[in-house]
Amino acid sequence: MDKQHLVNCIFEIIKSNGLIKNDVEINENTSLYNECGINSIDIIDLIVCIEEKFNFEFNNTNLVLKDFESVSRIADIVLVQLPSAE
Repeated sequence: MDKQHLVNCIFEIIKSNGLIKNDVEINENTSLYNECGINSIDIIDLIVCIEEKFNFEFNNTNLVLKDFESVSRIADIVLVQLPSAE
């Protein structure tokens, strides 16, 4: 899976789970915390949704809050976790 496809999937997860308001415009580098108002509970929900969608679990060393700042950063972490990234 390429990064752009993964970015699109993460956007869909964010929108379909109501993690941001529909009128908020974001791109892959938008700060989910500062510009979208996502909090730590929302990030936990997002992590669980990503794990379920892609059928893997983040290892504890990848659960650093700052690494979930933007969709682009999240995609980078997920790419490393996916079997096809090996």
